[in-house]
Amino acid sequence: MIRLNLLFIFLLIVNSLFSQEIKDKTKYYVNDIENFNNYSSNGWSLLEDKQLKVIAKALNIKTDEAEKIITSTSFYNHPKNKKNTDVAYIMYKICELNGFKNGNFKYDRADDILYLMYVPNDLNSHLPSDKLAENGKGFFQITRKESVSTTPLAADYYKPSVSLKNENYSFGFIFGAKGADSLVVLKVIKSSPAEKAGLKINDIITEYNGQNIRYKSRPEAAKNF
Repeated sequence: MIRLNLLFIFLLIVNSLFSQEIKDKTKYYVNDIENFNNYSSNGWSLLEDKQLKVIAKALNIKTDEAEKIITSTSFYNHPKNKKNTDVAYIMYKICELNGFKNGNFKYDRADDILYLMYVPNDLNSHLPSDKLAENGKGFFQITRKESVSTTPLAADYYKPSVSLKNENYSFGFIFGAKGADSLVVLKVIKSSPAEKAGLKINDIITEYNGQNIRYKSRPEAAKNF
C-alpha cells in the first residue's frame, strides 16, 4: 500500500511538470540551428535561485517544482538524438532569465539572457517520432535568446530529408520492417503528399509504382521510393 501511494505521488509530480498552462501562445522557431541545443545540455547547472523564482512565478508553481523542470531540460531527459539534429522545433516562450553562470564565470551583462522554452509535440508533427517527447506532450528547453525567433526558418529545416540515423523522411511518411516480407507505415507527416494520398499508420506496403518491394531491405525500398 505504501509503495502504491509513493508511486501515485511520483506520477502526480511528473505530470505536474508538463501540465502547466502556457500563457504566451506566440509560436517561436529555431533561429540558430547550430547553437539551439547547446544550453540545455547543462542548463540545470547554469541558473541560480533568483532565476528559479522567475520560472516559478511564470508557471505559477513552487520554486522546488521549478527546479525539477530545469533538471528536466538536461539533454539526458530529452528525446534521443536531440543534440546536433538537422531538424528545427516550434515552441512557446515561458520566460526570460537575465544572467547565468558557467562554473565560476558569470554572464551578467544586459544582453546575457536565456529563454526557457516549451516544445510541445502537437506543434511539431513534422518531426520523426524519435525526436518527440515520450510523455506525448512535450519538453522544456533552455537556450540563448539569439537562437529563437518569431520568423520560421526555411521549410527544409522543418521537413528534413535525412536524420542522424540516415533514415529518409522526405517521402512524407516513415516506414519500417513488418516481418520478413513487407514494410509497414510507422508515421504519416501531416499535410504531406503521403497523407493526401491516403496512407495511414500500419498500412503494409508490398508494391510501389508497379515494383514489387517484398523481401527488400529498408534501404533498398528507400531507393525505389
